[in-house]
Amino acid sequence: MKNLSITLTFILFSVSVFATHLESVKSGEIIYAVEPTNSRKINISLILYREVAGSDFSTASLDFGDGSSIQNLQASSREPITEDIEKVTFSTSHVYSSIGKYVISFYGEYRNKGILNMGKVDLVPFYFETSVIIDPFLAANSSPVFLSGPIGQYNIGDEIRFNMGGYDADEDILRYDLINPKVSENESVPNYKFEGAKIHPITGEFVWAHIPSKGRYTFAVRVKEYRDGLVISHVIRDFLIDVVESSSPSDLSIENRNELDINDQNLVTVYTSNLLTIAIRLNKTGSSANLLGYSEVLVNIPEADFIVEDKGDHLLGTFSVDPQLITERDEPYILYFRGIIDSYSSDLTIALNTKEGYVLEELPTGFRQKESERSHIFPNPARGFFNIICNTPPPYLVQILDQNGQELINSKTERAAFEYNHEGIQKGVYVYSIFNSKGDLIMRGKLFQE
Repeated sequence: MKNLSITLTFILFSVSVFATHLESVKSGEIIYAVEPTNSRKINISLILYREVAGSDFSTASLDFGDGSSIQNLQASSREPITEDIEKVTFSTSHVYSSIGKYVISFYGEYRNKGILNMGKVDLVPFYFETSVIIDPFLAANSSPVFLSGPIGQYNIGDEIRFNMGGYDADEDILRYDLINPKVSENESVPNYKFEGAKIHPITGEFVWAHIPSKGRYTFAVRVKEYRDGLVISHVIRDFLIDVVESSSPSDLSIENRNELDINDQNLVTVYTSNLLTIAIRLNKTGSSANLLGYSEVLVNIPEADFIVEDKGDHLLGTFSVDPQLITERDEPYILYFRGIIDSYSSDLTIALNTKEGYVLEELPTGFRQKESERSHIFPNPARGFFNIICNTPPPYLVQILDQNGQELINSKTERAAFEYNHEGIQKGVYVYSIFNSKGDLIMRGKLFQE
């Protein structure tokens, strides 16, 4: 039987949760899915993780980012994650009247007390955001999900390793980076410091090796979602971690490392001829122990399994899957294992490679070229104007069509960068095409007019 804990997490639309204080919240996110038969309707779940011993709340208010909102939304479910943490979910749906890009934000008053790496804690809102594109031309999209819950407690003497367990059901590409926590869309928290921490852009593994002292700390992770080399959404997830002094640190390791084709970045090459088995060991250094496994492989492949056995002085978890059931792709599949000793946790991240010669770099070469070297337009969404940059020599023919195929712009230019004034064009999504002097199509895409 699978030992699998799934937590769907992501952020969308301007979401606000109003309470007197939210000192009990350790993390939160919003997930969404676009209705397959109605591209303007989305189903939303706001999820907050709260400390059971802290202040409680039962309602939330959501602002959908289009001038409409819902007040006093009742909690739809409560689920214990650990003895100390509870997941509270608020669910609703919303229909957007027009296509476009929407930024959604969560706003709660106020942040947890006693946070060491920021100033004016009692007056700082708890804020995070995400973006969504409502577009009938864009295939039905759902937000990335985070398979693991919030971070537990950590020992001051340990290197902190944590993974959100992010993956995208649509197989869009995810990239992670650390940013300053925010109090609003354009403002960071005051006097923020968080030195020595890093996150791997592909695997999402967070590492903090030099912790200055015991106490509470906050940080934020931004996850960008790419499709065809372009960013189609982003999410910011805000975290709270507790660093304490413990004699029971979590001790995780790969038991059968010498039997795997694995490098020092924990990148495992998968061969279709052999059953893939990875054994994870957690030494029992405290009064209680638990070992969990997370992965999109476990979610999407019924035959994949993670079984945990008690071996007396340690727990042994065995992940196994037939490689022939894993679809080959450019991006690696990520496995996440969490060891919990008493209330202290640590994660171990492994990447599964299905492409020969793959290197776990920040952006694979082809992907980087798609994002930064090809022709592109900016700003997009546009507000009364846009520029087009073409990396092939001019002249060019630029064509802009509306959703009905009606031609709005058809113009030649001798410049590699140029501007069109189209203030009379209504808000919406348009299709642009750029041709070279021979009439060959250079690029085609969507222009979002705000």
